[in-house]
Amino acid sequence: MLISLRTAAYELGVSVETLRAWAEAGHVASYRTPANQREFDSDEIAAYAESLRPTAPDDGVARPKPDIAPVDRRDHRDRWPRTA
Repeated sequence: MLISLRTAAYELGVSVETLRAWAEAGHVASYRTPANQREFDSDEIAAYAESLRPTAPDDGVARPKPDIAPVDRRDHRDRWPRTA
C-alpha cells in the first residue's frame, strides 16, 4: 500500500524534509503520483524503520549501567537557610 510523504515521515520519526532528502539520495524508494507527489510503500518504510532501530550488542558481555547522579527532589526553598 502506498502512503503519503507526511505519513511515511511520521512512521520513521523524522521530518518531511529529512525523508524527502533520503528519497532524493536513494536511501528510501519513493514513487511519484500523476500529480507529482511522493508516495512510499508502507512495507518498505516499515523495513527501513526497523533497520534504523538501534540494537544492543549481542556478545554476551554484561555491561554496567551508567552512573547517574541522584536527583534532589527537595523544594528549592529548602536548599538555602532561612533568614529572619
